[in-house]
Amino acid sequence: MNFGSVITDTLAIRLTDRLNGEAVFDTIIRKPVPGFRDSLSVRIPVKNRLGAHTVKAVLNSDSRVDEIYSNDNEVETSFIVSSSASRDYLRYSFENSVKDFLYFINPQLKPQTESLTVQISDNLLMNGATEITAPFDSFYTKISLTSLQQN
Repeated sequence: MNFGSVITDTLAIRLTDRLNGEAVFDTIIRKPVPGFRDSLSVRIPVKNRLGAHTVKAVLNSDSRVDEIYSNDNEVETSFIVSSSASRDYLRYSFENSVKDFLYFINPQLKPQTESLTVQISDNLLMNGATEITAPFDSFYTKISLTSLQQN
């Protein structure tokens, strides 16, 4: 078995992060050649960058290391960064048809207050709003609307 040899040099790694199709991070970092390991650990900034990310890493991007094969130096993966706030499950900002319950996706991080308060009104100024408070459930919180007046 021939495992080849390991050079004592650094490797240029080009990292590109695309958020919803637009490049938001593009950099070249240098890391020591990882020996006989098959993985490297890198970090990319995602704070306040909510949405669908596609990260592409190109090893030996400057072709400084002489290789037999250079067509296997790319990897690409996708992931979604979600908000740490509660989010409703409504389709539109206005004019949603809701019958008995409102559903909210809970935050990923444990909040200071473990309940959700919702104000519901039939006007934009929120005059005469009804306030409903419900404790957080595990993944989503379901708020009953059956106690509201029918209009």
